[in-house]
Parts: sequence; structure tokens; C-alpha cells
Amino acid sequence: MTSTVGSSSEIDKSALDKWRQGDYTVDIKQFLVVDSVEDGELVPFGLDVPGFVVISQTCDIVNFGPGKESVVVCPLREVTDSFLKEIQSGRTPVAAKLQHPPKATVVIDLNRMMTVPKSVLKAKTRSRI
Repeated sequence: MTSTVGSSSEIDKSALDKWRQGDYTVDIKQFLVVDSVEDGELVPFGLDVPGFVVISQTCDIVNFGPGKESVVVCPLREVTDSFLKEIQSGRTPVAAKLQHPPKATVVIDLNRMMTVPKSVLKAKTRSRI
């Protein structure tokens, strides 16, 4: 598969200056996951999510050059009150609490990750973790 991501010189770097590790956006509601394999090929689909959080280190978000066009993100996920209590008590490592969530029961799903081009972030509303 070939990449359609442009070179890092094409990214508006000033649009990413404020993004930091842990910042999130609720402007994107789909997260790609692979659920199965058919005839030796991965079968991706879009998982509906409340948004995603950038988990790449801040230095990697604002650093540009060949091979540095993407960041790693985790999806946000809405959980039950009882599962939220498990997260808050530290009894489960599969999710993390946001300090300033868009909704009290929205957490970071640390069980899933994907990469997205940095250019995806430039036009999205950034919220602090």
C-alpha cells in the first residue's frame, strides 16, 4: 500500500504549534480498527467514537522531517459509571481518565492505537487533557 500523505514540508507547522501530548479532539468520530482477515487481507472498519487523544510525545508532534509526518492517537470511549470507578481507582490499565473530558464518562481507550497524518490535526479543535 502506498501512502498518500504529503511531505512534512507541506504541513502548516504553525497550525500544530499548540498541540501537545494528551490533547484531544472531538471533531473526528471514526477510529479505524481491523476486526478480521479475509483471503490474507486485513479488513478495516470505522469504529464510532466520541473523538481521539494524541499520545505521541509533544516533541514528536512539533518535530518535522522525513518519516515524521504522523502521530499516534488513541480513541476516546464512553464508559459506565462502574467502569469509571475502576479506572479512577487504578484497577484497570486499559483506559485512562481525562482531566477535562467532554463528558464525565468519556475516557481514553489505551487498548487501541493508530497513526494519523499530522495534517489531520491542523484544522481540528484542540482540547486539553
